[in-house]
Amino acid sequence: MKLPILFILLCSISLLIAQSRIISYQDLNVEKTEEGTPVHYYNGHPFTGTTHDFYEQENISLEHHLKNGLLTLKEGFRNGVKIEYVEFKEGELDGTFLNFFDNGQKYVEHHYRQGAMHGMQYGWNKDGTLRFVSEYEDGLQQSHINYPPPGGFNSRIKNR
Repeated sequence: MKLPILFILLCSISLLIAQSRIISYQDLNVEKTEEGTPVHYYNGHPFTGTTHDFYEQENISLEHHLKNGLLTLKEGFRNGVKIEYVEFKEGELDGTFLNFFDNGQKYVEHHYRQGAMHGMQYGWNKDGTLRFVSEYEDGLQQSHINYPPPGGFNSRIKNR
């Protein structure tokens, strides 16, 4: 009676250890569907979960969130501060794309629909002042406004 219980206990512990392994994005195999959508596989099966990668030289960590082999979210951090946030729908860039300065201030905010820029797009300077505003419709730019840098433009007159 004790032997089957011990066997079940050992199998359960082995399963927990196997599931707790940190999986790198590079551990996944990527195959594209006929439509060109990348599907990520781990050990021959579509991967569901989060991959973790760390790049020591830049002190950057990346997390890829996947469901049934398709990307749903990508997040990047430098020194523990979020520097990137990207949403996907069914493995395709769809939703909000954010990049941040190291101080946590937004650098850009883009919006995508089915892989193409769509809607209002914004860019900021490191001090939080607006750098540009653009509007896109299905990947085509409709308007764009650049704002002067903090302190205005620095004009230079050349001597002739």
